[in-house]
Amino acid sequence: MKLGLQIVRFDWPGSPANIGSKLAEIGKTADAAGFDSLWVMDHFFQMDMPQMGLSPAEPMLDGYTALSYMAAVTQRVRLGTMVTGVNYRHPGHLVKIVSSLDVLSGGRANLGIGAAVLLTSREQFGNRFGWLAVQAGLIGLGLVGLLAGSGPLLDKWESALY
Repeated sequence: MKLGLQIVRFDWPGSPANIGSKLAEIGKTADAAGFDSLWVMDHFFQMDMPQMGLSPAEPMLDGYTALSYMAAVTQRVRLGTMVTGVNYRHPGHLVKIVSSLDVLSGGRANLGIGAAVLLTSREQFGNRFGWLAVQAGLIGLGLVGLLAGSGPLLDKWESALY
């Protein structure tokens, strides 16, 4: 069995001043404890879920920036968002972000794609891409080929990285 740890909030005592040091501590501890993976959310704002004690007023880091930071302070734990909003970014930019994380982390990036159903995040950042356009774009760009390790998209992004 493999166990992962999902970090859903960044408002621990002392935040926001200690967010970086506390995130590093959590990452290092999870890595040393044998967790297989570390996960953060791909939200622009904290979820509005009072029943879980979550409020949009709480701090929310950019998921891929947080993962890149944790990649630098960990050695073996896999890193990913749970999950990446399929319509938050242009598909080509998303592939560049995730493939860069994968290279910088030594091959430890996980990519999960989700529907991005939180309207607040999509609407407040002006979702320019639309549901169908992004979904078709992901297929058209050959993301499946990238994940399978072959195809023109992989070649294109490998060339851009090096």
